[in-house]
Amino acid sequence: MAYDIEGRLLEVCTCNVLCPCWIGEDPDGGTCESALAWRIDSGSIEGVDVAGLTLALSVHIPGNVLTPKSWKAAVFVDERANMEKATLAAAQYLKNPPAATFRMIVSPLVSWIWIGALIVVAGALIAIWPPPEARRAVVPVALRPRLDREPTHA
Repeated sequence: MAYDIEGRLLEVCTCNVLCPCWIGEDPDGGTCESALAWRIDSGSIEGVDVAGLTLALSVHIPGNVLTPKSWKAAVFVDERANMEKATLAAAQYLKNPPAATFRMIVSPLVSWIWIGALIVVAGALIAIWPPPEARRAVVPVALRPRLDREPTHA
């Protein structure tokens, strides 16, 4: 499989400051839970242009990263990618690391994330809205007798 791509990598995991998985050591705590994302700025895979796409993984590695058939991962492919691009990107990733169990999700219901955000904002507005008794003006007792008198005109 031929590829030539340039981009950026974001990797976060449950290891301490420096992830020992990058050099083939056992992860801190024995298990690595990781999120990886690649932003492809330019390039192609098998002659198919994949510039501007993003590929993300949520990974569970129970032990050493080099242990065959130990990874479990969910692969998220940019919703702008057609099935050919998605398959090529995932296949290229699968070519080099040890065998793993993967689940590919194309266009992972991004609209539901926005709907959830709107529900959270609506809930926050309801929570901070003052109750009816707080919105009423309270007249101090000392001023009530003055309100009952007729106004005098000079």
